[in-house]
Amino acid sequence: MANETKVARLKVEVRSDGTAAKISFAARDPNAVLPDCEEVTRALADARVAVTKDVEARVDAYCDSLANETTRFQSQVIAEGRLPYQGRTAELTWHKAVAPKTRVGKKGEDGDHYAFRSMICVEKDNLLGTLLPAKAAVSGVDVHGKELPPRTMPKDIELHRTIRAQENDGHERMRLYAAVTGVVRFEDNRLWIDESVNVKGDVDFATGNIVCTIEVKIGGAVLDNFTVKSTDSIFVSGPIQGATVHSDADVHALGGILAGGRGLVSAQRKLFTKFAEEANLRSAGDILVNSALIKCDVETLGKLIAPQATVRGGLLYARLGAELGEIGSGAATQTRIAIGIRPEVAAAALAKDDDISVLSEHLQPFERERQKWRSLAEKKEGLNPKQHIRLRHVQSEINFLRLLIAELADERDSMLDDDRPEQKAVLEVTKTIHPGAQVQFGTMLVVLRQPLPGPVRVEARTIEKVPAVVAISSTGDVHVLPTTRATQRSHSKSARWAGARSYMRSRKKTIRPIATRTPAR
Repeated sequence: MANETKVARLKVEVRSDGTAAKISFAARDPNAVLPDCEEVTRALADARVAVTKDVEARVDAYCDSLANETTRFQSQVIAEGRLPYQGRTAELTWHKAVAPKTRVGKKGEDGDHYAFRSMICVEKDNLLGTLLPAKAAVSGVDVHGKELPPRTMPKDIELHRTIRAQENDGHERMRLYAAVTGVVRFEDNRLWIDESVNVKGDVDFATGNIVCTIEVKIGGAVLDNFTVKSTDSIFVSGPIQGATVHSDADVHALGGILAGGRGLVSAQRKLFTKFAEEANLRSAGDILVNSALIKCDVETLGKLIAPQATVRGGLLYARLGAELGEIGSGAATQTRIAIGIRPEVAAAALAKDDDISVLSEHLQPFERERQKWRSLAEKKEGLNPKQHIRLRHVQSEINFLRLLIAELADERDSMLDDDRPEQKAVLEVTKTIHPGAQVQFGTMLVVLRQPLPGPVRVEARTIEKVPAVVAISSTGDVHVLPTTRATQRSHSKSARWAGARSYMRSRKKTIRPIATRTPAR
């Protein structure tokens, strides 16, 4: 005890923290007069111990105990204070699906820095975790009646209206659910759901990848190797580098795209960019470009709309047509633009054509031989049995090859018809198409040798039953442009035969038995 007060024969000791006081009878004379309650109360007052009802009861009990010689000289607790209750800080336990990711680990696990996500998107009614609410602190009091304040104040977690709390069957912990779809935010002991993603700076190691189902607005750039995906629209104010950006709605690259040949920017609806350089662009809708497309790989199932843009280098495909400013450059930069049918479909159709050509070459000697046997059959002596067998064999081969040729032709035509756009697709250029630029319509390819000044419209037409590509000037003049095959035919005879032979082998079992039963004519 730190404080001791003696009044006559009584000693009062107060604990150093003031939470307890003890009293003892100091006189050792067995014939001494025992103190009464008034004397004990006076001793407590001198020690500044507050005499409460509890203390009064203890005084009465103490005075009674003095009559017992065994316990008379023992010290007894005469007053007790109350320690402050420090309270309890709220405790949030995340559900594993929304728990913040750690950066520690091996590549491919949660520790992959590029796989790290600081923004966790949840759907409405998703479980976020559990919350153990805070308990308020309570001040204490010492034996002098002085307040003992708590050392710290417990912190509670504020729940926004976007969080739904549910009691957990008698347990103190509450279940927390998302009341809306959005990104989970927990800052300064406040928990809420942000119904849109707003990144003030860049998408980098601080933010990690963004994968969500709400609108995304990025104030800075999307750096190399990072990913931004959303089912709603994405707006990027800074440049998109070699990153993966995909939206099931629209993508607005307001700061342009500088990809360095890496990454992919894609949209299910429209894709808008100020400019793009060495970028891979994909869209199920239209692609709109403001100023330039430099060495880009572009594919749109809608229209490529860039009436003021310069297009130099790269491969561009626009299913429903394109509106461009300038194509290529005076340095004869190779720029290829495909309109309508996809280049890979056109290449497959031309491969079918090559197979048909090879099979037709293979058919000709059989037809000549059949004509020879027919001429002999018309003579008086006719054909002997061996010659009849040979004629039937030749006729079987002819029937087989004709069936293959017809089948390949049907496959080619069906392939082109299925991929041909419902509306007529054209290329419109406002300025110039420079030499070296290539324009492809289906299986036809135009390689410009001379500049074609704009405004000009380039489209595919049928002239005297022959497919052609024409250029139509602003005055209505029509010029037929020289065309070639969209893909080069192999000059090697063995290479030309390879595909045809493979196809023949695959179809022989199904077609040949029927063909061999066809009688000779």
